[in-house]
Amino acid sequence: ISIIKKLKRDSSTTVHILDEVANKVDSKRMWLKSLKQQGQSLSLTGIALDNRTVAQFMEALKESPYISIVNLSNASLTKVSGRNLKSFSLACSIVSPKETKEVKKKEK
Repeated sequence: ISIIKKLKRDSSTTVHILDEVANKVDSKRMWLKSLKQQGQSLSLTGIALDNRTVAQFMEALKESPYISIVNLSNASLTKVSGRNLKSFSLACSIVSPKETKEVKKKEK
C-alpha cells in the first residue's frame, strides 16, 4: 500500500512540475529541447535569444514550490537559421511544496 501511495504522489508531482516548467517558458524568447526527470533531479536543455532570457527563466523556476535549486550546467553560443542564440542546460532539484518552504526559510 505504501508503494501505491508513493507512486500516486510521484505522478502527481511530475504533472505539477511539467505544468510549472511550461508556465515559466517565455515562448517568444526561448524554447525547450529536452526535459528529463530522474528521481529528485530535473535536467532541461533549450535555446534562448540571449543570456537575460536564460537568467529570467532560472529565476522563474526558483519560485516554483516544486523546484528548490536551479543551476546553469552549460551555456554556449549556437547558430539557428543564421541567428546567434544561446544554447543552455539546467540542473534542478525537485522537492515537495512542504520541503521547499523549509529550504527557503533556511536560505533567509
